[in-house]
Amino acid sequence: MSAGLEVQGLNCELGGRVVCRDISFAVERGGFASILGPSGAGKSTVLRCIAGLLECAGEVRIGGAVVQQAGRSVAPEARGLGYLFQGLGLWPQLSVAEHLHLVLKPLRLDAAERRQRVAQSLEPLGIAALAARLPGELSGGERQRLALARALVTRPQVLLLDEPTSSVDQGLKHAVRALLAATRQREGCTVLHVTHDHEEAMELADQLLLMDQGCLLQQGRPEAVWQRPASRTVARLLGEGVAIAATVDAQGQADTPFGRVPVAATEKRGAVWLLVRPENLRLGAAGEGIPARVTRMLFLGSRRHACVAVADVEHRVESADVAAGTAVWVSLHGLPAVLEERRG
Repeated sequence: MSAGLEVQGLNCELGGRVVCRDISFAVERGGFASILGPSGAGKSTVLRCIAGLLECAGEVRIGGAVVQQAGRSVAPEARGLGYLFQGLGLWPQLSVAEHLHLVLKPLRLDAAERRQRVAQSLEPLGIAALAARLPGELSGGERQRLALARALVTRPQVLLLDEPTSSVDQGLKHAVRALLAATRQREGCTVLHVTHDHEEAMELADQLLLMDQGCLLQQGRPEAVWQRPASRTVARLLGEGVAIAATVDAQGQADTPFGRVPVAATEKRGAVWLLVRPENLRLGAAGEGIPARVTRMLFLGSRRHACVAVADVEHRVESADVAAGTAVWVSLHGLPAVLEERRG
């Protein structure tokens, strides 16, 4: 499948500081990629460079057409992009319909075509009846739908989403994610999405781009990245899991605080960091594993985690309710991933 968006060697400096360094990736036409990383990683800067809102070096192609390279920069409004800004960026003095008419103005469509485009954008998002209202008269979810309609009304080739759930409360986040997934299916456009929420990225994306400190650390399908994070930093961005010191021998067996265990296939040998997630651990009968003690219980809605201390490191184990202070036996199961070599 051809690429809907290609970025090659993207570099950006702001105030003399390098914010993005040699960023390269491609998103298939109609694909959904998520840039996942902490605040300050450079995620939003990548979006702004792609949109032509910041000066940068490197090459950007949209639908195969070059919109950014040395000596050439296509104007933002001519790049075929839709942009949902972090914080939404709505204009308080404009009605719902006026927001969409304003972004359609550069296309120089006749009045009938503009009205049709506006109606076709508002109706699927369920806000056609709110066309005359101002943003201040809308709920949080309705404002989110307006911002998405504004991004889509020009029928963009590529849709850029900057932290699309950051401006809604926790109860609306799942509704917004479902809206984005349905919109992607309906519109068929290529999507590049920025978030610091690993659950949101895993739920929506078919391609993950992991960023930190201006660098792209790893990219690939969510399942592949989850199973084989390339470093402790990537593992931390993906959520639950603890890196433990281990030593891998020539047979792919690791000496760990939990005893000697097999690990996922790796070329690394010697001192390494090994990723242990809650699903890798079990509480068992006396003699099954190593002795430990429950330090606390966590209630997580549909799950409970017992926290146990092993070699002065706290691990979470999926478990039924166990009283804090209880002596237990814990063992390591599955094939934990080897993250990186351990130095120093």
